[in-house]
Amino acid sequence: MAKIGINLDGFKPILNLFENPIPAMNKLLAILEMERVSMLAVSLEQNQIGYSDQMIDFINKVSEKVINVYVELNPEIIHKGIQLQPKMLTLIGTTDQDGKRKSVHIQEFSDELKETISELKAHEIIAGINIEPEVAALKRIHKMGFEYIELNALHFSSAIDFNDEMNELHRLKEIANMATNLGMGVNVRGDIGEDNIKEIGQITSIEEVILEERFFKHAIFKGLSASVEDFYRLLND
Repeated sequence: MAKIGINLDGFKPILNLFENPIPAMNKLLAILEMERVSMLAVSLEQNQIGYSDQMIDFINKVSEKVINVYVELNPEIIHKGIQLQPKMLTLIGTTDQDGKRKSVHIQEFSDELKETISELKAHEIIAGINIEPEVAALKRIHKMGFEYIELNALHFSSAIDFNDEMNELHRLKEIANMATNLGMGVNVRGDIGEDNIKEIGQITSIEEVILEERFFKHAIFKGLSASVEDFYRLLND
């Protein structure tokens, strides 16, 4: 049975409206602590995209959920992330000109990835990485020692017809199953909403489905608690 994670980055524009965002974040966490949510993902600030290290430190201390910190492959940001001592740290790629998040280019940055793995293991932090659902990418990061993969589902979510959608879903399933057989954990994210989460939930080797912007848009109209229940039911029906 797949679990639900929520990427709190979607809440940041609302927090920016408050002079002191801590109370608002505290209220959000209080609601989520009672819900069917097992992981909270949050980006460490890089070019104003994510949160400050002070805010993530607050989330880490207040919440009892698994905190998964997203960081780009930047030594300074990685060091900040490690100092916060989250349960998991997931490496992510940069954004392109259209604002789409890219996966990490594994071959190009293999040396940097190996160094990061060593640092994370030394601090007993679970090492994850966002990748495209490709066999070559999976083999490389398994050899490096990553414990978790986060599959990029954007190609599946943006498929223009049924055949493309089924092909991309097959790719996600194939890599998720291979990763599980290799002893790795599997998470997935990428524009997952009410119309496609059920198909993702049918891939039994996926542990966590991380919800983002589409979840928050749903929550604006139905409320946070009701939206968590809606997505959980769709995921596990």
